[in-house]
Amino acid sequence: MPRKARKCSVEGCNDKHYGRGYCIRHYQRWRKFGSPLLGGIVRGSTLAFINQCVKSPPDDCCIWPFSKISTGYGNFRLGEKNLLAHRYALSLYTGIPYDNELHALHAPEICHSPACINPKHLRWGTPAENASDKRTDGTLLRGETVAQSRLTESQAKEILLSKLSSDDLGKLFQVSRTTVANVRAGRSWAHLRRPEIDLL
Repeated sequence: MPRKARKCSVEGCNDKHYGRGYCIRHYQRWRKFGSPLLGGIVRGSTLAFINQCVKSPPDDCCIWPFSKISTGYGNFRLGEKNLLAHRYALSLYTGIPYDNELHALHAPEICHSPACINPKHLRWGTPAENASDKRTDGTLLRGETVAQSRLTESQAKEILLSKLSSDDLGKLFQVSRTTVANVRAGRSWAHLRRPEIDLL
């Protein structure tokens, strides 16, 4: 007769046993907090928070108090999917499906927090509108503000104005030929197009 699979010993939890009588989730809580019942999120609390913000949105930000991705946007799990909280809130508020092709944009000059899910601070928009909002707020990363940038703004301007070959410019600025070619083609430093260049 096959042996019956062990279940988690926490009342109401039917997940399979992992260690110390607990499933992996309760075992990790026991290791971190000293009790399998501490920590974690109460089931349904993420949706309750979103629904409250959508039902009666305040004038101020609704800051997501749960888990966030590296860029600061709130995220949560619904069924088998990981969803962005601000996008889900805007979808509920507007009736436009979550998986549409538009971006969920925070209103420039009003809301500067990616963790805000207040639908009054959000709207659907294109990637170009998103970039425009970032320019308005001064949060658009470009040029020297991009961590991976190998050139200064004056060097990028010089590349655009120079008649030297990409190989020679690469040696001059100690970057690859590809880096120089990307500047000239507008794939990087695209905001520095020739008519706008001012070396003074």
